[in-house]
Amino acid sequence: MAVNVIRQPGDNNNILSNILSGWFGPIAGQPGNNQSVEFSWKEGALELKPVLLDVNPVTSNAAVLGQEYNRNVISGMFGIEYNEPFWRQGYMHIGKHIFLLVTLDKSGQPEELQYEDRFLSRSLFEWQSQNRHTQDSKAGQAMLNHVNANVEVHLFIRKYRKVSNKTAPFIYCGNLEFVSWEGNKPITVQWRLKVPLSDNLAKLFDAT
Repeated sequence: MAVNVIRQPGDNNNILSNILSGWFGPIAGQPGNNQSVEFSWKEGALELKPVLLDVNPVTSNAAVLGQEYNRNVISGMFGIEYNEPFWRQGYMHIGKHIFLLVTLDKSGQPEELQYEDRFLSRSLFEWQSQNRHTQDSKAGQAMLNHVNANVEVHLFIRKYRKVSNKTAPFIYCGNLEFVSWEGNKPITVQWRLKVPLSDNLAKLFDAT
């Protein structure tokens, strides 16, 4: 009838609130919200998933602007099964969604992964694709034509890969619209944020 406690094997801590806030952000459980989850049997086990609602009027998903999310939480919010090697990429196109997961500080990365990603302003973001992508490739055409194809482009950013020796989460910066591009292998793309960065995020990400 009800689930009030979820624990990891061998751990007495109740992690239910962490799971719910990871899916629904800081508004989880607050009055006036109508978040729901569902249980289903999968391979002999009971699986818990969020019922995705439009909690953010700017987007058609449960991600909240300015909130922090780990990769596995991002996949869950969009109802996508988490596959760690796949979600380690910086560009992913799944159904009607394109995800850009960007780490701004590239120190310590191999030279071939030193992509030049930066904010040109609070509402304009310059991003470089993977080295294998060309404008004529499937990924290139998906980005160029995302509006006509009704595909949403989502920007998740973190400044550093790790903070205090722990993997840093990504901050959701909202939906993007294609503006222009140049070059191949990689492609340098300029995106416009539908909602400009807040004062705090503009300061954090050095957006002028």
